[in-house]
Amino acid sequence: LKKKRLDAILFSSPKQIVYLTSYGGLSQTERDAFLLTTEKRCYVFTNPLVSGEIKEKIKGIIVIENTRSNPFAKNLADVIKKEIG
Repeated sequence: LKKKRLDAILFSSPKQIVYLTSYGGLSQTERDAFLLTTEKRCYVFTNPLVSGEIKEKIKGIIVIENTRSNPFAKNLADVIKKEIG
């Protein structure tokens, strides 16, 4: 990230997320998760149906559940504000 002068990278492709996390439980046709990497941490934004399994399978990652009351856009904005300012 520093080399490219980026604060974060957001991955939305299931294939990229599987490659980067080695977690193979995502649908290849649905958008089950998003992966955000910052200089300090990695976050997975996903729905409550798969969040528990992701927490078990991917160590060292922060899992954030997207719900109707806390949709992806709000969760992402909150994390970016916290991480980047």
